[in-house]
Amino acid sequence: MGWHWNGMLSITICHDAVLRRWNPIMTNQSLKSRADVHFKVREFQKADAPVARAEYEAASAATREKTARLRALRLAREAEQPVKVKKKR
Repeated sequence: MGWHWNGMLSITICHDAVLRRWNPIMTNQSLKSRADVHFKVREFQKADAPVARAEYEAASAATREKTARLRALRLAREAEQPVKVKKKR
């Protein structure tokens, strides 16, 4: 069959399927194979969703903390520097 499930989220197409001409009339077996691959991808996505969401939220929280820390450092640095007043000529 032209489709190959590689155990990951992505689906790869076998090399020999690319070389063959596309048959517009799909057989019952090829439709079943495509449906099976689609089902496996959806099952993987369902199983991976909580982990992916937790990783996304952790990365977002880390970015917010880093931004707050850098903002505090910048404001402290600006507070230490005297304000330069330009004299009018």
